[in-house]
Amino acid sequence: MGKSPGKARKKAFSFNIGEDIEKSVENGLLPAYGLDQVPCKPDACKKPCKRNPCCLNGYLNVKKATENLTFDKNVYIRSDSEFVGLKNLGATCYINTYLQLWYFNATFRESVLRIPSCSVFTLKQDSNEVAPQSAAVSTASSAGSASPGSSPGPSAASSTPPPPPPPPPLAADFPRFLLNTHQISAFESLQLLFGLMKFSKRRILDPTFFILSLKINPDLQQDAQEFSQLFLTYLSELRPIVDRLFQGAAAYETTCDGCRSVSQREQRFYELELSIQGHRYLSKSIDELLKTERLEGDNQYFCERCQAKQNASRRFHLVSLPTFLNFQLMRFVFDVKSAQRKKLSADLSFPLDLDLSRFVGHAEGTDVYHLHAILIHKGQSAYSGHYVAKLLVESKGWFEFNDENIDAVRGKLSCDDSDEESVNSEDAEKGESDRSAKRRKLEAGILTSKNAYMLVYKRHDQGVEEKPVLWEDLSGGVRSLIEADNASIDRFVEMAEKRQTLLLHQLEEKKKILESLRITSPVQPDTPFEFLASSWLQKWLLEEQEGESQFPPLEQDAFLCVHGNVNPELSGELRCVNAEAVCMLRTWALRCCSV
Repeated sequence: MGKSPGKARKKAFSFNIGEDIEKSVENGLLPAYGLDQVPCKPDACKKPCKRNPCCLNGYLNVKKATENLTFDKNVYIRSDSEFVGLKNLGATCYINTYLQLWYFNATFRESVLRIPSCSVFTLKQDSNEVAPQSAAVSTASSAGSASPGSSPGPSAASSTPPPPPPPPPLAADFPRFLLNTHQISAFESLQLLFGLMKFSKRRILDPTFFILSLKINPDLQQDAQEFSQLFLTYLSELRPIVDRLFQGAAAYETTCDGCRSVSQREQRFYELELSIQGHRYLSKSIDELLKTERLEGDNQYFCERCQAKQNASRRFHLVSLPTFLNFQLMRFVFDVKSAQRKKLSADLSFPLDLDLSRFVGHAEGTDVYHLHAILIHKGQSAYSGHYVAKLLVESKGWFEFNDENIDAVRGKLSCDDSDEESVNSEDAEKGESDRSAKRRKLEAGILTSKNAYMLVYKRHDQGVEEKPVLWEDLSGGVRSLIEADNASIDRFVEMAEKRQTLLLHQLEEKKKILESLRITSPVQPDTPFEFLASSWLQKWLLEEQEGESQFPPLEQDAFLCVHGNVNPELSGELRCVNAEAVCMLRTWALRCCSV
């Protein structure tokens, strides 16, 4: 540590009249400015020493600066094996889960992309994006020379390395996907979104255009189950696909107690709603859906044959099952006491493989399904929370889709993030702990969740998958828009990588100049040195210099006293540097500003 600044500055005026002037400078003036101290060795200090103006450590952390300048295109662009994440627009996570669910239904996705469309889409110019021509940087002009009228000293000019060219201008952010605001239909937006998810270079997509096409407020969380039901039946263009993949047949069968006549009313369904209240297993919920109910008393059945009200039995009967069977678990119910919806956080166990043959009256093994997707709601309230999806991607395994983030499921599949799942009464009677019961079920191919609200099962004997849609098979409007968007991404990456190269070169030059500024031995009366403001040095080293403003002005009038000399009281805010190197620095600055 150096001497106290106050004592040193007092000593500056304590020399005797008639004392040798060099002795006076050495004993008085040098200590006043802290120049009597030994300069700190390179990297000996983490920060510049306040009481040693010859210390130049801590101004430039090359390793950290290099890390900050490093451009990783993988943050923006996905690899061929990566899936596309979807941006959450505020309260649209429930829509994102369904979009991923439908996209990773290969038959549905390829069928949507294959439908002919004459739509024409155009991109709006993003204010963040730089036009292609502005990204060009001339090598000849980059080398540069001093502007007319500047006259650096000959020695400085010959020894100063030419400054690196200024980096090319860059967007403040990755170019956004902005579709022109002309009205497009919900089907057009879905087809475009699927095309982007399959062929875009983006790692994350903004689905704003799709949300707007549905006229949904992205800031308000809607009923997720209602959204699924409405959307699948909303798009007339998709009706043949939806019917082929998701439509099943059921019937209400009523038997009159009086004449034993049976009436039947058949209906189509796209999903089955299952009550989970009081049930621990999926099969029990299905049993309740299909159980026979009695129509008696005020609820008697009017029999057409008897022409009178009669006691009767009614049951819901499954006639045929679709390729993809959607179970909507009634997690969110209306509470009569509070007059509000609430979430049921009861455990429900369900198998990876589900044989539904007995529910349709077929021989065992006829209607076997495999679990394809689990949609999960995280949170205690029915009015808030977060939605994620766990999907089985063919040939790749299970993945969790959480808006922008997509992660492969490692190890055994589980539904909830924690081990808070309770065991049922049978497990409790056996004295099993939560974890051991959960492990036993997993080994048996049974999952348990208190947050799953939709299960999707896929029939084992589905047959041949839809032939994949190739790039050239896309509708012209979708293909041309994706090409334009990918081109803007390529421009961004090209400029960013060029910018990174130039800024790293600039950083190396700064490092060399900083080392040349360093005074390596104690200052003597005849040592040529100058003062640079510590704040200026830090600004120049840490900030990216671009264009005409790339070199901060060297004016240091604020540090001078009324006599035009450096004020000792402010010397702690200055750095003592090699005078010859300052000349090099000024020349480098002139060359930078002339580019």
